[in-house]
Amino acid sequence: MKNPNMTHREIQKEFNIAKSTVSYHLTKLVKHEILSVESSRKNKKYKVFNEKEIVNLLIKYKPYSRIKSFKDKWVDLKWPGVKEY
Repeated sequence: MKNPNMTHREIQKEFNIAKSTVSYHLTKLVKHEILSVESSRKNKKYKVFNEKEIVNLLIKYKPYSRIKSFKDKWVDLKWPGVKEY
């Protein structure tokens, strides 16, 4: 995610997918501690729970080589100490 504290709506807008799809995936990502969620009065904000671990998993399993649009969404991320492919 470009912004480390994105709301459900911001995520939906960024990835251009249905609200129900965003909800489904956010629930799973929070459950498996990939994302953390912070609740406020109006919104829940989501951010990557352990960025280093996620980057290592992405490098190890290379899901972006299998899913073209995934790479397009993540290509602009810059992670310190991680070699670009």
